[in-house]
Amino acid sequence: MIEIKNINKSNGDFQANKNISLKVNNGEFVGILGPNGAGKTTLINQVMGFLKPDSGSISINKYDTWLNHDSVIEKVGFIAGEIKLYENIKVKQLLNIKKKFINELDETYLKSLITYFELDLNKKIKKLSKGNKQKVAIILSLMSKPDVLILDEPTSGLDPIMQEKFVILLKKFKEKHKTVILCSHIYAEIDKLCDRVIFIKNGELIKESNMDNRLSIEKEFNLLFGDTINEEEVIFNEEV
Repeated sequence: MIEIKNINKSNGDFQANKNISLKVNNGEFVGILGPNGAGKTTLINQVMGFLKPDSGSISINKYDTWLNHDSVIEKVGFIAGEIKLYENIKVKQLLNIKKKFINELDETYLKSLITYFELDLNKKIKKLSKGNKQKVAIILSLMSKPDVLILDEPTSGLDPIMQEKFVILLKKFKEKHKTVILCSHIYAEIDKLCDRVIFIKNGELIKESNMDNRLSIEKEFNLLFGDTINEEEVIFNEEV
């Protein structure tokens, strides 16, 4: 279970999160939606224990994520919104570094992930495309078989086929009752995967919707935030 209680966080004079509370039950998928600058990534970084809340608390399976940061991140799969990897080593070397932090690695499972995402282990990270770097980040987050996943724009940079393959994989995790927080600008991902969705605007949680009783995600987003267009769906006129 993930519990977020009355979180406040400021960056200088700017209040990034304002009194946010949220409970994600075991086996539940919860989506987070909001425009750029709404405070989603700041919230995610606090959930992971990378930032300390100004007030309030966050726990994963009853462990405070700030006070028990090292213990928490060992058990949580995380994909950051902005991927940063060691550039001057090969993919297989990076995976070997990660292996050292996993107590019981399932090598067969790791090989299946590598095959599934069609990843070349012998390429240097700096030679990879953005999409292939994203695949590396996905595998790093999943290779320990975590029960909790915190995903910030996990399919960014992936081509449509790989985006769909990732969604299919997450559906399998849902069948296994994994607990997931998913931030995404792609409405279809939220629609296909999440049990609930929360909407954040100007640092505040302004609405929570159960996926069984709601408008379409895109319509609900536009009602709350104006005529915001999903950048994945933009079609440019030739005259532009």
